[in-house]
Amino acid sequence: LPGCDGFASRRMLKFVMGHTHCNLPHPHGNAGLGFMVAGQGMSGCGNYGVPLLDTTGGRVRFWYFPVVTQEGIDSFAQVHGCVSAVGWRKCTHLAQLWLHGGIA
Repeated sequence: LPGCDGFASRRMLKFVMGHTHCNLPHPHGNAGLGFMVAGQGMSGCGNYGVPLLDTTGGRVRFWYFPVVTQEGIDSFAQVHGCVSAVGWRKCTHLAQLWLHGGIA
């Protein structure tokens, strides 16, 4: 799109997409640029989780807290218990970091 190409050339243009009911860190080979977060309980890949975008401290981080994996591992109680007790920032050991970089 005109006006966005400058951001794209500097790899600053990011996207989140859905439709296919899967959660993947970089669909279509767009490592560090795109994220598919549509596996929210519907049939598809069989995974379910909570995506979280953090833009504090001059950084951008895309966290993904898996709740049910494709292998059927259910970590809902652990994730929910931790986040409820101490907040998500102290529970990142339960998450996957899909992106970590500078904002500018």
